[in-house]
Amino acid sequence: MQPGGDSLRILVSNSQVNVELRILTLGSGQFRLALIEDFGSGCTEVDCIDEGTVIYFTATAGTTYYVVADTLWNSPGGAYRIGIECP
Repeated sequence: MQPGGDSLRILVSNSQVNVELRILTLGSGQFRLALIEDFGSGCTEVDCIDEGTVIYFTATAGTTYYVVADTLWNSPGGAYRIGIECP
C-alpha cells in the first residue's frame, strides 16, 4: 500500500446488530478506518458515518457499509488487520 492509499472492505449484515470495528497495525504504519453507508450512490465520502481507529455503530439489516482503511499523513503503510466484533 502506498502512503495515503486506501483499502476497501464491504460489510452487509443479515440483521440489526451492534458492531465494533478496530484497526490493528502489524508494523510501524499508522492507519485509520472510515465507515461509509451506501445511500444508493455507492462509496462516496459525503456518506461517511464515522472515522477513527475504533468505530462503534449499529448495522441495519440489508444495508451495505464500506469500511475503508487509510494510511495517516506520510505513514509508510504496511500490514494491518481489521477486527470486527458484534458484542
